[in-house]
Amino acid sequence: MRTLSALLLLLFSLCANGQLFHSPNWNTGGGLSFGTLNFQQNGAGGVAVPIRYDFLNVGKSSISLGTNLKIGSEDADGISFPIILILTLILDASNADASNFFNTINNNSGNKGSPYGVGLFSDFPLLLHYNFGLGTKKGDDNPFGFYVGGGMSYTITGYPLSATMQQSTGFFGWVANAGIRLPGGLDLGFSVTRPLNNPIGPINNPLLYQLTLCSFRDKH
Repeated sequence: MRTLSALLLLLFSLCANGQLFHSPNWNTGGGLSFGTLNFQQNGAGGVAVPIRYDFLNVGKSSISLGTNLKIGSEDADGISFPIILILTLILDASNADASNFFNTINNNSGNKGSPYGVGLFSDFPLLLHYNFGLGTKKGDDNPFGFYVGGGMSYTITGYPLSATMQQSTGFFGWVANAGIRLPGGLDLGFSVTRPLNNPIGPINNPLLYQLTLCSFRDKH
């Protein structure tokens, strides 16, 4: 448990620094992401780690290749990730043994006696972006910045088998996303992923919507 907390502290330390590499073309950050399949099939949350490399800089804009890695949990109601994160930190701070909690989380009774399903959520996209203004090599004197682009991803999430049970699945998909960068190192992004396979389990025309809130550091 202390290892997990140490990793979380390291992640948010890296978020504050905003750059892992000593190069103005490399950009990193960190934060949180929340998503859902079709706004009704599930809710997912996780820690997000955006990384990009600006391979072409023109004035206050750039073209970049990167990713926005995410790992967390998903369930029918979208409540598992914040609860797990908070309980992990509380139990760790109190030196309690949380192994029983995590070993039995999927065996708690839900509606009609069915176990409440909590599954793994993770997302591994490869993204091509156009960036402008704040957050680019020469754009930090701008009051804000934005980016738009897309790519492909491999996502692990789930879909409902019943009112409480979730079936885990993984799929490749097309991603479209955009976002804005605000003063103070705030990055607010939105993305939509369309799986290459249709349907996914019982879901016809599935779309995965994600909202990501991250921090970054300017170039100065």
